[in-house]
Order: sequence, then C-alpha cells, then structure tokens
Amino acid sequence: MIKIATRPAILGLVLTLGSAAANAAPTEFVDNGHFYEVILLNPGDNPDWDTANAAAASNTLNGAQGHLATITSAEEDEFIRVLAANATKELWVGGFQPDKSAEPGGGWQWINGEGVIPATNPTTPEPPYANWLNNEPNNLGNGEAHLGIGLGGNFGSGYGWNDEGNLGNIGGYVVEYDIEVVEAATCVEATGCNPTGAQNIVLPPTVVLPPNATISQTRLTLTDPRVQAGTCGFEPLIVDIPDTDNDLTIPEFLCGSPDFVVLITQAPGIEFLDGTIEVENEPGVFFANPLSCDAPIVAGSDPQQQDVVVWQPTVVADILELRALELTDSCGSSRGRTRGLSYFAVGMHIDFGIDFADDPAAVGQAFVDLTRTKLGFMNQSLVDARSAMSRRDFKRLSIILKIGIRQFDRGRYQFADWFLKIFLHLLERTNFDTSSGFNHFGDLRMRVGNILFTLEVKVIPFAD
Repeated sequence: MIKIATRPAILGLVLTLGSAAANAAPTEFVDNGHFYEVILLNPGDNPDWDTANAAAASNTLNGAQGHLATITSAEEDEFIRVLAANATKELWVGGFQPDKSAEPGGGWQWINGEGVIPATNPTTPEPPYANWLNNEPNNLGNGEAHLGIGLGGNFGSGYGWNDEGNLGNIGGYVVEYDIEVVEAATCVEATGCNPTGAQNIVLPPTVVLPPNATISQTRLTLTDPRVQAGTCGFEPLIVDIPDTDNDLTIPEFLCGSPDFVVLITQAPGIEFLDGTIEVENEPGVFFANPLSCDAPIVAGSDPQQQDVVVWQPTVVADILELRALELTDSCGSSRGRTRGLSYFAVGMHIDFGIDFADDPAAVGQAFVDLTRTKLGFMNQSLVDARSAMSRRDFKRLSIILKIGIRQFDRGRYQFADWFLKIFLHLLERTNFDTSSGFNHFGDLRMRVGNILFTLEVKVIPFAD
C-alpha cells in the first residue's frame, strides 16, 4: 500500500525557506472566489522560481492546493498589488518562459494552463492581460525566464511586472488557492454546473436545497507513484486529503495516467436522500493527452485504456467497499452516477497489471472477476435497503438480481445484462423510505448503471 501525503508535500523545502512573522492570512478576491496569500521571507531567503513554486504547491487552504498566483485581469492585479503593500522586495508569481523561447518576449505563459502572457501590454481590457514595466521583458541577465512583480519593492504607483533572474531581488512569492463556488440551484437544471471546468454536475430534482446553498470544488494535482514503480494492479493508493481527517482510498486496479486530479467537492447543508448525481469528467482540462471514452471499445483494443469516473464519500466507512468506486456508466469523455458529492479522481483508468497485448484473455477475465465482485456488493446493498422498501418490492428486486447473478456465474453475460435491465426498470419504480438519511435508491442506481456499462463495454465484447 502506498500513501501520498499531500500536506506538506515538500516539508524540508518549506522549512528551508522559512517565513516572516508579518505574513497575513489568505484573503479572498470576491471576483473569482479564490484566496491569495503573500509570503514574505526572512532576509537571506531568496528562493529561485522553481523552489517558490514547489513551496506554494505544498500549501493548502480548505482542501485547495496552492500554486504561484496567475494574474489574468487588471482587477486581480490590483488586488494582489494592494495585498503585497508591505513587501520590500520583488515577489515571484506563476508566469514563466519555456526553454528555447524567443527572447525576450516569446512564449510567456501562466502555470496550470491558464493562458499566454503577451509580450506587450494590451491596449484594451480584453484578455490576455499583461502589466510589464517599461522596457520589460528584456532578458537583461540572460536567463530571466520567470515572472516577478513589484521590482525593488515598488507596489505603489510605479508597480508592474518584469522578467527576473537575480535572486537577490526576490523577497517572497504570492500563493493562490483555487476554490471554485457555484450556486447549487444552477446544478439542478438540465445542463448542470461545472465549478472547475473539469467536471459537469447535474443534481437530482429531488435534492433538498437550503436557501443560498452553494457547491464548491478544490483540486489536488498528483502523480500516481505506482505507475513508475510498476505496481499498478497490485497495491492500493491512499491519498491524504488536506485539512481533513479523511483519506481517499483508491483500489489497486485504478491508476493515474500517470497524473490525476482529485476534486474535493463540498455541499454544506445539502441532503441527497433520493436520486443520483450525474457527473461527466473533462480530463482534457488538466491533461494534454487524456484517456477518454469518446470512442467505443472494440475487440482487439485494450478495455483498460479509458478514463473512468472515480468517487468516494467523504467518510470511507459510508461505502460498503471501504474504498473509492469506479462508477462509469457511459462515455463522452466519461460519465457516471454517484449518490452524493465528495471526492472525485479525474484522469484515472483501470489497470490490472496485465499487458493486454501479451494476454488479452487474462484482461477479459479480470473484468469478469471485477464485475462479479461488484455484483456481490450490489446484492449486499439491496439487503441493507430492505427495511426502506415494501416487502413486495424487495422480493421482486431480490429475485431478479439473483437470477441475473446466476446467469453471470454461468457465463451467460447477455442474459445477465437482460435481467439487470429488468432490475433497473423495477428499481426506478420502487418507493424508498428516506427517514434513515441514507440514499438507498441512489446507492443501488449508481451500482447497477456501472455494472451494465461494464458488462456491455468491457465483458460481453471480449467473452469467448
């Protein structure tokens, strides 16, 4: 078992930098809901840009991973300028110039894929935005490939940006925490909502929303250490969720590609007593070459190579498997249903540790075994829901599910698929008592949808 400790990610680095006592608490910029923190360092601490960038990424706020600030509007720039008023030296922010770019103004861009930085200041308020000082960027030191603000500690009327390479000019850096917030009511509509741009969310019409309810998402960008170690398919991964006592427990057969993003979703005061949340991942927001579900898997291609929906409730004990679940139920890029909002992992795929080219039959059998395990947990979920439905409804659901499992165990996957569709039809016409506070319908609905998808896309096409 491998554990990723995301807080602090680079403890030694942060301790080496140190910090001055005058640093203020992170402050919200209301225009985008993000928080910003100016880190002023002790005299003699002059980090290069890479060191400051890593230190910023080791900071968290309400589950959001920090990064060097990206300044994409005049309003944001002014907010940061005022926030940094006590700085006496220049500060690093999240702009950089890739190697081999044309000097002095070629290729400048923001980290996190947040866009280009023009080589000259724009004459209109339309993006992209820049605020270079006169005669900047100039590559004066032949290696000035990172962005500083407040040259000489000037955060007054002459404030602006410059390309920097002289570490003696640096006195700290600015951290930004992306906490994306949307009005929950907008997520109930047919088109749903997309707080981070990376995952569309549609809430069920049965959801109970308190007045002015909101949904927020923060993100952690991680690299799966099992990919390089060659242990995908053999050991689980535990992700420490910052600022909480909870972990995200990812089973051995779910792996990053190799990078993945954890979306930490919070919906204070919102109850999901019935129905399911529909989610659609957009891994292309984070990754240049994402796996996807856009094309159907056909015989001869590897059914492991698709992006999948991964979800876990905040408290892992609230799920039978005591771990995150793969809940994909359709493609485009990947879609699934969950019974609540909490932790989602984007940019993951199934990997049994088997090379499909060498042994496609073994991969097919692994999907059969995984599906059989899922059927067992769904049967237990139905048993747990018995007291929340009528005796008649439980009996007919139980009979149909048992027949479907029996057909599956006999290798008659098409028949199993047919009976599970009957189960789904009956389930959607079953009334559940929600007084216990547990969403039994949502639990069963997300499970059967995922199993039907797995059967039809990753089991039946590869069965002998």
